[in-house]
Amino acid sequence: MFWKSTKLSFDTFCALIKVVGPSLEQKNTNMRESIPMKVIIAMTLTKLGSGNILQMCGEVYGIAESMASIIVREFCVAIKKHLKPLVIPKLTKTKIKEITTGFERLYEIPYILGAINGSHVPIIAPKVDPKSYYCWKGFYYTSW
Repeated sequence: MFWKSTKLSFDTFCALIKVVGPSLEQKNTNMRESIPMKVIIAMTLTKLGSGNILQMCGEVYGIAESMASIIVREFCVAIKKHLKPLVIPKLTKTKIKEITTGFERLYEIPYILGAINGSHVPIIAPKVDPKSYYCWKGFYYTSW
């Protein structure tokens, strides 16, 4: 069930708490108790992993839609701050040359630094050759 709603293993979830948790930490006030870190991260991952509306994700975790919106934004900022340097390291000229040379050697396409596979963006069918833009997902697309 946990994997289905968050798209993460529980071990990865715990590691994520260690990395981004400190920057999302909330404190209790006289007016309210803070939302537990595990709930903040699980609710956000559920929202991002499912595409469900904030209201629905918030209700599952007992969080109002307005607060859920704030939590998701803060979580995304924390992810960018703490994980981006680990996942997307700064590229040097040497590393860029190494990557582009590898793409050219493997696929015979020069000047390619990266690629995304499987992204289908719905479009209005073009007048010229519309069949080439129809995908197995049942709509016209452009692949980015």
